[in-house]
Amino acid sequence: MVAKYAEAAKLAREEGLGIWNPEDPLLEMPFVFRARESGRPLSRYVGNFATKEFVAPDHFEIVPPEYRVFFTKQQALNLGYTPLELSDQEAIDMDKNALAVEFQGSDSAASVVNNVVLMTEGSYGSTISWESSHPEVIATTGEVTNPDFSDVEVTLTATIEKGNLIEKKVFTVTVVPAIIELVSWNFDAENPVATGGIESNTSQEIVTVGSAITGYVAGFGNPSRAINSNGWDAEGDNYWLIEVETVGYKNITLSSRQFGSNTGPRDFQVQYSLDNKTWVDVEGAEVTVANNWNSGIVDNVLLPEEVENQEVVYVRWLNTSNVSINGGTVGSGGTNRMDDIFLTGNIGLFGEDAETGTPVGEEEQEKVGDGEGPDEPVVPGDEEEASNDQSPADGDESFEAPVTGDKATKIRRLKKVN
Repeated sequence: MVAKYAEAAKLAREEGLGIWNPEDPLLEMPFVFRARESGRPLSRYVGNFATKEFVAPDHFEIVPPEYRVFFTKQQALNLGYTPLELSDQEAIDMDKNALAVEFQGSDSAASVVNNVVLMTEGSYGSTISWESSHPEVIATTGEVTNPDFSDVEVTLTATIEKGNLIEKKVFTVTVVPAIIELVSWNFDAENPVATGGIESNTSQEIVTVGSAITGYVAGFGNPSRAINSNGWDAEGDNYWLIEVETVGYKNITLSSRQFGSNTGPRDFQVQYSLDNKTWVDVEGAEVTVANNWNSGIVDNVLLPEEVENQEVVYVRWLNTSNVSINGGTVGSGGTNRMDDIFLTGNIGLFGEDAETGTPVGEEEQEKVGDGEGPDEPVVPGDEEEASNDQSPADGDESFEAPVTGDKATKIRRLKKVN
């Protein structure tokens, strides 16, 4: 059956039929399109069904389209495929061409937080060794130690050997300071108290003003819980409110998710204040809530420098109109849910301490994560798909689109793994 398909595909390619029609050709193979759109390199080795040889992911064009089989390198070997037979010069050239520093999560060469993958063997039999200009930041094993305060540029040099041939390839990456979770809420314990963060923030509670908290319902992901509220039709300002200490931290970012019922409030604006009186809009943090967890998202929004190194910062999600999610007027029973609130930052130097090199609030670094005790450095988690199985919080009809993708932020344990 596979052989018949391959021959049919070959005939179509040779005669310019279907996706090979020169008047309306397929501009890009689907797997190449997906890799390009996601910003990730090709990862599957490509086998030749006719010759039982395989090539590295980047060399897929060597294999005729009709004979391509995609698998991991180990799967290829298990199925009896062998690397494409090449001379040493061809092998080292192709291994050098395919070699790259592999990143995790949302990392890139311009911003490394996680460990990196440094290959020690090429797809065509070359051996690879590494040197690092800053082994204390990136070891030759790929282990990353994040700097405390400033970015560090690291040069990684690969030495590629095949037979008597030697080639070198150089990569430059930038390792950024570790991202610290200052405070977070995931509500899985059905409690308004913060889920995690530095010690000074773990007792903080989320409250509502104007509206009323009614309990806990299905949240983002499965299983998961979210805090729920109604009464958003009350006169005056209605909002969710939290406060956080940021002493010793810079580059403060905010993430959150909201969900609502049909007659719940649609429009919100995130604001901050240093005195709980004068409020300032956060740029890029206008929120439009819908009957799903995909619309009402604040995604790693950078807060102004004014909130850095403060004993108290107030943040609120202010309802800015009486328009409901279904386009009508907000009803008394209309609900709004909140989930996955995270404020993160980097250790900073401020004032005189910037001259001495001593971080403000250094003792706070001992308490990061779940409020239980000293924790490991915060690092991004792997991306995983999440699903949702939600139901309306009140009597309104409600529909939720499937949820895909990981949590909005990328640091360790932002939410339980779904």
